[in-house]
Parts: sequence; structure tokens; C-alpha cells
Amino acid sequence: MDRPVQTVRLIGVVLMSSVGVLFVHYYSQVLSNRMEVVFQATALPPACQFLSDYALVGIVLPLFAAVSGSLAIVKQRRILLEIVLALVFVLSVAWVLFPLVAWQIARIPVFSGMQTHY
Repeated sequence: MDRPVQTVRLIGVVLMSSVGVLFVHYYSQVLSNRMEVVFQATALPPACQFLSDYALVGIVLPLFAAVSGSLAIVKQRRILLEIVLALVFVLSVAWVLFPLVAWQIARIPVFSGMQTHY
């Protein structure tokens, strides 16, 4: 197992996952504030409420990748490392796409109960 190459791959996945978590947090905060300003009396859908309150829960992904990936590199378990890298990559992409879809659905008047639409 080529440790320097695997370490660089692990660092790349951890950084990508961390950037994704920060994107979800800031995107949810900005859109939550915008929805409160534009539609004061409208309640947020549950998915959007979860994202605006607990978006930083996704920090578990890069932490999981760093710890389990480091152990896999030290123990020289190539298959385990590949599984961890692929799993964290797929979950990070899903974590980034979830708020995009949830907030776009929240803007549709039929699903959100809004009277007006921008």
C-alpha cells in the first residue's frame, strides 16, 4: 500500500467533506433568513427547519473519514480505506444536494403554503 498517495486521497476527501458541511450550514442560514424576511407568517417545512437548526451535524462525516481512514492507512487495510473514501464521498455529495432540493421545494407555494411567490 502506497501510504503517501493514500494519505493525500484521505486528506482530499476530508477537505471536500468539510467544505460541503460549511456550504450546507451557510446556505441554510442565508435562505432561512431570507424566508423569514420575505414570508414572515409562513412556517418552514420540517426539512428546512432541520437544516437551519442542525446543519453542522454533518461534521461527523469528515471526522469519521479522518479517524477511520487514518486507522486503515496505519493498519494497511486497503479495502477498508477504499470503502471509507467512497462512502464518505457519496454521503458528502448527498449532504450537499439535500439542502438544495429541500430549499427549492420550500419555495414552491403549493408545498409550503405561501400566498405569494417571488
